[in-house]
Amino acid sequence: MMADIHSSNGIPISLPPIGIYLVSSLVILLPFSRAATSILTGLIVIYWICYSISTHANVLSGQPKLFWSIVAYILFALLSLLWTQDLARGFNDLGIYAYWLLIPALAGLLKRNHVDKVFNAFLAGMAISQLLFWGRHFGFITLKHGTTPFMNHIEYGVFLVATSIVLIIKIMSPRYHKMTRVVLSMLLLTTVLALFTSTGLTGQVAFISVIPVAILIYSKISSKPLAIVFTSLILLMVTFGTSLLLSPSFLQNVSEYNYAEEALAGKAANSSIGIRTGMIIVGSEILMEHPLFGTGFGDNMHEYQRILHEQHPNFISTLDRYSNSHLHTQYLETATKTGLTGLILFAFVFYYYFKLPISDRSVSALRTLFAISFLAAFIGEPLWQKQFSAALFALFTGLFVAASDKSGSGNISIANN
Repeated sequence: MMADIHSSNGIPISLPPIGIYLVSSLVILLPFSRAATSILTGLIVIYWICYSISTHANVLSGQPKLFWSIVAYILFALLSLLWTQDLARGFNDLGIYAYWLLIPALAGLLKRNHVDKVFNAFLAGMAISQLLFWGRHFGFITLKHGTTPFMNHIEYGVFLVATSIVLIIKIMSPRYHKMTRVVLSMLLLTTVLALFTSTGLTGQVAFISVIPVAILIYSKISSKPLAIVFTSLILLMVTFGTSLLLSPSFLQNVSEYNYAEEALAGKAANSSIGIRTGMIIVGSEILMEHPLFGTGFGDNMHEYQRILHEQHPNFISTLDRYSNSHLHTQYLETATKTGLTGLILFAFVFYYYFKLPISDRSVSALRTLFAISFLAAFIGEPLWQKQFSAALFALFTGLFVAASDKSGSGNISIANN
């Protein structure tokens, strides 16, 4: 089996399909290994660069506005190092964005007909990870982080949401046989139950946010919109009811919203919701002091510690231990580091995410739901600052760009003969 890559003048050049194997390996191993994710990302990017040079391909031609909005966001983040005191932390935080090199690499290497195959490989990896999850849940095995061997419950919740979205799109697609949809529906059920059985509130919020949009999308294009809405509501009720019975942590997550009132009243609320509310209060004051350009990409948590000790002594007992961490929300993490300027560039990224031209209805719907899931999850966690979730975002974004109606997408393409 060989792969074709096309030079800028359209002449096919044969080469071993190493790129296909690298991408497939990455999406399958992504839920399991930090080292494998880093190594395979590096190899894919190197592979892309080498063949771009060898074929004299202009990899930047025809890139959609989404790509350029991402470039603008990263360049401004780099620029913010000019007014950052803690350069070591700034470079460390920026280092995670190296995974975003997957976006142009995948967009340049993959053809549209490969995108669905990559999503299938992702589902295979997540199916294996769920075997580990349920094995841990029922006491058959013990895992390092309680959920998966290498990932904490917050990021794993986001992975489960992404899996659910892909499954929903496939189940609703007319391309699949009825029995295939039944199998996919069973996997969707176990995925959603795993999501609400785990302790990750961030993923649960993201899932709840995308379901109404998914119902709206398919009620518009379906010949039986009322049946779609009714079936979806029944499934949601069954899922939530089962989750409440199987997962005390889900009920606890729901009840914790009461602690937000305590934090707003200036009390130290030692709970997930209370701590996040307190950090939002402190983070908002950082933004007020550095509104336009932020503190720079390395200093926001130094300002956090200063304001916490000077202005909020009641919060010190619960919030001080996060002084070397982050603000637990991507919106404030972006705003405090790069100010309103960075937040506007952040908004442009998602504006062009939704505007990315994709003629395939299924992939277009998947793009919309994925973007909404991340926007919702950003409320509770800075996912762009974490390895697994940053790599997941880059992977899906690269696939969406590869599937888009962009010009020049055939300059370099991997295809099986």
